[in-house]
Amino acid sequence: MQEHKDNIPESLYKLIYSYIAGKVWKDALGADNSTSIFDKSLINWSKANGNAHPITNPDFANGIYAFKNAIRIVPPSLQTLVDVICSKLELNVVTIKLNKADFYTNTFILNRVLDRILQMMKRRIEQYPNIEISLHREIVDDRVYKQIFIIQRDSCPENPFEDVSIRLNKDTEAGDLGTIRKILNGYCLWSIETKWDGKPLRWNILRNEDSPETEPIKDNEVVGFKHILTFM
Repeated sequence: MQEHKDNIPESLYKLIYSYIAGKVWKDALGADNSTSIFDKSLINWSKANGNAHPITNPDFANGIYAFKNAIRIVPPSLQTLVDVICSKLELNVVTIKLNKADFYTNTFILNRVLDRILQMMKRRIEQYPNIEISLHREIVDDRVYKQIFIIQRDSCPENPFEDVSIRLNKDTEAGDLGTIRKILNGYCLWSIETKWDGKPLRWNILRNEDSPETEPIKDNEVVGFKHILTFM
């Protein structure tokens, strides 16, 4: 995953840059917004009012709050986001600790990818009705990583791993996985844990340079079809 010098994911960096540079950026719901911290009217108002924070002015507050929500998940916004998606898709999903999520990210992209993954799982809902989304944290080399697990319990892929991986590597937009990879590229790390061809495997689709593409895992670690989104 491409990161900038301060370990900011590319998608978040672009969003912040657009806000600073006065370019159009997308809010948490995907609507275009052109609010900028360097807007002349905003700066002039602040100077004329004793350097007051522009968030105290209703004319600027909505745009500032929209940007804050676009770059950060704060309690309970992840739970709310998932609730909205599940209501739209008419899905019952078990959620764990989502209301405690607090991390910087491009919220619109997270919205899009959760929607897409749940759409994919809905197609097999009659066979595998138990879907679960949970929040986790992992500490590696004194760095805290936030992870979101999206699991469809007992579900395993029907197509051979070799066929799926070759297709995805040849065609960057191949099917659901290709679409998800396109959305997540430059956003976060993405792995899938499941049984491929009857063998437990972790497939690191979007990964750090020092991570292998595939890793064997223990049989008891497989709970179904699990997407793992890791935020640096």
